[in-house]
Amino acid sequence: GTRAGEPAGAEVAIQEAIAVYAQLAAQAVPGERRDVALGYKTLAEVQQKMGKRQEALANCRRSLENSKSILAESPQDGQAKTDIAQERVLLVSLLLANGQRDEAREQTEGALTELKPLAQAADPDLYYLVDYVALLVGTPFTQFATAEETISHARKAMELMKGVDPETLDLLAKAYDRAGRVVDAIAAERKAIEVLPRLDPGRPTDGRRGALAQTLAGLQAKAAKTGAKRVTQKAWPNTARTAAGSGQALA
Repeated sequence: GTRAGEPAGAEVAIQEAIAVYAQLAAQAVPGERRDVALGYKTLAEVQQKMGKRQEALANCRRSLENSKSILAESPQDGQAKTDIAQERVLLVSLLLANGQRDEAREQTEGALTELKPLAQAADPDLYYLVDYVALLVGTPFTQFATAEETISHARKAMELMKGVDPETLDLLAKAYDRAGRVVDAIAAERKAIEVLPRLDPGRPTDGRRGALAQTLAGLQAKAAKTGAKRVTQKAWPNTARTAAGSGQALA
């Protein structure tokens, strides 16, 4: 049989959980409507990894519809607003994966328009800032922000997490890469891997570590191809050692 830890097993387990959440939501159990929305989002993410792009897109839409319904009934629900922002990031990714570029561009523009003032606030909510950066570094539509603007927002997110958060370091690496600063990107990606929790001996590499390692390998291949030799600017504050080390390794 298929184990729950495997993608196909996880897919079935999540589908069963959604069915339970939906029954409870129908009984007006507090919080279960959000569980349904989050369940569909998680299902979409699993299906995306399995290569089930159409199914993933359909379930992401279901997640977004449920969250929008919650927000419509409770306009001040900050959690619903955060959920919607994250679901729209996933939706754009899945639209692109399914070749639906026109809708992807429309959704990207709409999401960025809503997120930009939140991300640029003097004291931004980290979730909104990260979603904003994730859209900017992942979109093929480059007209929404300059490379340096994207780097600035990515650095701010990284700094809010004190430079020890793998996700924001990975986003910073992607922002540098989009700007053509591949060695700075390598330094940031190495730091993202470095700050991951230590992997116990004998345990297989987890999905997040594997994804970061794959990104790093791609950046290193690009650097080798283009002959990148040095870091022209610090990749982030107070980490000159890591950036310099990356430059030495490529020299």
